[in-house]
Amino acid sequence: MLFLAVFCGFLAEYKLEHVIEHRREKEFIVSMIEDLQSDTAKIAQLEITLHEIGNSIDTVLLFFNALGDPSNLALTRNINSILGYPEFIYTDRTIQQLKSSGAMRLIRNKTAADEILNYDAEIRQNQIDIAWMSDLFRHLTLLRISIINLQLFRKEDFKRKTPEEMKNSEQNYLFTKDAVLLKNFRSAIYEMRLAHTGSRSRYLVIKEKATSLIVALKKEYHLK
Repeated sequence: MLFLAVFCGFLAEYKLEHVIEHRREKEFIVSMIEDLQSDTAKIAQLEITLHEIGNSIDTVLLFFNALGDPSNLALTRNINSILGYPEFIYTDRTIQQLKSSGAMRLIRNKTAADEILNYDAEIRQNQIDIAWMSDLFRHLTLLRISIINLQLFRKEDFKRKTPEEMKNSEQNYLFTKDAVLLKNFRSAIYEMRLAHTGSRSRYLVIKEKATSLIVALKKEYHLK
């Protein structure tokens, strides 16, 4: 009888532990879905900004030979596109908990676990790309500050003045007309254009993976 009582107690404890783990597993999945929804919302907004930046970079390259001429408003207004670049901040609260605490073992559904790790790997690759983009912008910034006088190059001035007014002002916002330096500057902007195209493609892939993962997790765990 004592053995039976101990055994039944063991079974009850074992069952309770499994119930608790199942509950935690589902909580992690719900939290992961919320993170993914946050990521897709961020990328949707980012896509708008990246589209605008791409158009601006194209305009700068198209009119680059007019650099320094304030009457070329298309160039002077779009040159602001090389003053900065938006960064995607991955919502990683759940995946960090899963990996750092060893809770990944709680995700018993192999399909779900594999897809979560695949998505995280895609994000990690994107972070490498972001680091490379930061290095490119650092190089571009060094070139820019040695070429463009930003004290004269104020966006609000170009909004108020007409091309004729800008031309008559005779304000040249370039520090130098050194052909080699300008060539390097244009080359760096073109390199940024290539990197920008690759970045937009990767964010599209990330958004698609996040959306697919949301659908898969809801299906596997019977969530609405």
